[in-house]
Amino acid sequence: MDKTSSFLTGSQLIAAISTPMFAGVALVASDLVPLVFGSKWELAIPSLQIMVVASLVAYQRILIGSALRASGHQVVMVGIAAFSGAFALISCLASANLPPFYGVIGFAARLFFVAPLSALAIARLLRISLKAQLQILIGPTAAAAVMAVAVIAFQFAVPGAVPLGRFAGSVLTGVATYSIALWSISPALFASFKSLLPRRIMWGS
Repeated sequence: MDKTSSFLTGSQLIAAISTPMFAGVALVASDLVPLVFGSKWELAIPSLQIMVVASLVAYQRILIGSALRASGHQVVMVGIAAFSGAFALISCLASANLPPFYGVIGFAARLFFVAPLSALAIARLLRISLKAQLQILIGPTAAAAVMAVAVIAFQFAVPGAVPLGRFAGSVLTGVATYSIALWSISPALFASFKSLLPRRIMWGS
């Protein structure tokens, strides 16, 4: 019934989970790709990092479509999707004769234009201010930044380590640092997670 509260709380919880996941993949890509696919795929590492950063932006705003649809604004949602599709098509055509890396940049760049448009649509149609939309992202984003510093510092501290060991150490460092940072920056988020548990048990889903 309360679309504003549902949208803000849901978006914040999703951001708290998805932000460290995608940021983490970008941070460990240099070890992850050779371990999983072999050294011949190392040239794909920059492209993977670009796509996961773009996915981070997309998942932080993943409830926008549902919020617009629930409020009867499907036309706006379709318009934003059409803009996104047109941007992706034009960028692919423009980079057709360039190395694949530039195609990845063009394809991912659409999200950095769509995100402000969708945020403006939510502000105008659902009366959820841009400030409120940004505030819910501060905690997860700041905690992920702290995590990134810790993981990069760890990787620089063990330059000659075995890739599997460095990968495992990076993951553990990231999980621990992000959890502590998020707890310090946004303790209310953990209360939100706990409040969802009784609902899940009650409804069985």
